[in-house]
Amino acid sequence: MSSRPKKLAVLGGGPASLTALFWLTSTRALRERYDITVYQMGWRVGGKGASGRGPDGRIEEHGLHILFGFYQNFFYMIRHAYA
Repeated sequence: MSSRPKKLAVLGGGPASLTALFWLTSTRALRERYDITVYQMGWRVGGKGASGRGPDGRIEEHGLHILFGFYQNFFYMIRHAYA
């Protein structure tokens, strides 16, 4: 087996892509196995879950309703990310 990491290109930085990448990099062995590049139009990742500040400093959300009934899965992953 080659010691060079496999190159992986991901198109889009939405919730599904970021979740898959989170788990693909969740261990040291996996991080060493892949060389990942995310291609995203614009500067903001997160898809419909992205938010930021507008010119006047107000928070602008782009659709946090995307979680629907997946709150348990979302918070499970967030707990792992912060651990």
